[in-house]
Amino acid sequence: MMQLDEMKILIIEDSLDDVELYTRTLNKIVQGHITTCSTPKQALDVIKNYPIDLILLDYNLPQMSGVDLLHELKKETVSLPCPVIALTGQGSEHVAVSFMKLGVSDYLPKSKISPETLSIAIYRALDRFNVKKMEKEKQIERIRFAHTVAHDLKAPLGRISSYVRLLSKKVPDEALHYLQNIKEDAAYMTSFLSNLLFYAEMGRSSLAKDQVDLHYAVERALSNLEIEINARKAEVHLTSLPFIEGDLISLTQLFQNLIANSLKYCEGKPLIEIDALVENDRLLVFVRDNGIGIDKKASKKAFEPFSRLDTKLNVEGVGLGLALCKTIAKQHHAKIDIEPNKSSGTTVTISFPFKKKKNNLYGLEDHRSKNVLTS
Repeated sequence: MMQLDEMKILIIEDSLDDVELYTRTLNKIVQGHITTCSTPKQALDVIKNYPIDLILLDYNLPQMSGVDLLHELKKETVSLPCPVIALTGQGSEHVAVSFMKLGVSDYLPKSKISPETLSIAIYRALDRFNVKKMEKEKQIERIRFAHTVAHDLKAPLGRISSYVRLLSKKVPDEALHYLQNIKEDAAYMTSFLSNLLFYAEMGRSSLAKDQVDLHYAVERALSNLEIEINARKAEVHLTSLPFIEGDLISLTQLFQNLIANSLKYCEGKPLIEIDALVENDRLLVFVRDNGIGIDKKASKKAFEPFSRLDTKLNVEGVGLGLALCKTIAKQHHAKIDIEPNKSSGTTVTISFPFKKKKNNLYGLEDHRSKNVLTS
């Protein structure tokens, strides 16, 4: 672990009295370099341009709170660059939880600051930060290993498929059935590896979020599935959806997976309805279909990796589609559930955080309402 007398410490505090208290207390336990900032702008500039080993962050700052400052910082760096100890004169469980959710390593009320308590908080913060850092490094190493394995396996699978094509021209007709099985198994393994790596990548990555037109995301998903929709003569009813904070590519993938499932798990002509409503501070988006439905017991495990619905239908897939949907929903702080309809089919409900703004009307009556897409 780093020696305390080698540390570069940043104090973000607008009260000169508190800065003096922290500096005096720190000087009793460390001999490192101490920098102070009184405004969030100054602090962001220092953190972005200079190496910092520890941050002491006040909750009440001019222009924005300490929580807001961390939000701004994570927009730039995704994860916090060093351990952060949050300090506040108003002990509050709500404030503590808000800090911890943003990755703060420890939380200390100003009334309890002493050389002993601050020393313990610093060591604890360093320990927690280093554990998280090691876990992240191990996760990255596992992903790299998975990529290497996948690459090494895809090459022979590709050769197997090529040899099967060559052999199919030379073997007796009665052997073609076995070659076809080999070809299908090789294709399945290739698809499995690709999907597994995509799922692993989505699970470890953070999303750069922006204002996303959810209606456009669904339309993109429908466009990507145009061939399948036309082949099944499916009918899709899409009502107007609002803007939300999120990532367009991953949200498109989420709806594409759900719509693809509705197409696959349907014996007759698929009918898919996508609509939404706002309840308090949540946007509920519903994807309903007239497929074969799902058992209530099975619905609890539907979003687990490699979970596949046991049906009489010959459905291709590796069981990662809904698991990926759950990962994308989680990255958007959303909840996703699936349940059987009363008559037939299923309803998938995605509950997004949502703040209605004047320039972000829900728009059930706008020009996109009652948009009906058919094959």
